[in-house]
Amino acid sequence: MKFKTVKTILMAAQSNQQHGVIKMHSDCVCFSFTNGDSGEDDIIAYSSDTEVISVLGKAGNSYINCEAIECIEVYKKTISSRA
Repeated sequence: MKFKTVKTILMAAQSNQQHGVIKMHSDCVCFSFTNGDSGEDDIIAYSSDTEVISVLGKAGNSYINCEAIECIEVYKKTISSRA
């Protein structure tokens, strides 16, 4: 996947407080921006020089070459209510 496309998708997910999965050939990496708080949400860093994104999360850090990404699935934050 192209670096610019990956960055656009992930920045939109962050703006909309969404979560999702970055899928590659043999692996996947989850990310979450659902808290809306930079101290609680995952951090994604972008390196246009190497076309690598870094997902810095509570479970661990992942470094992904954009060329290896097959797809990115993004989900809306769900709110459940009980009466």
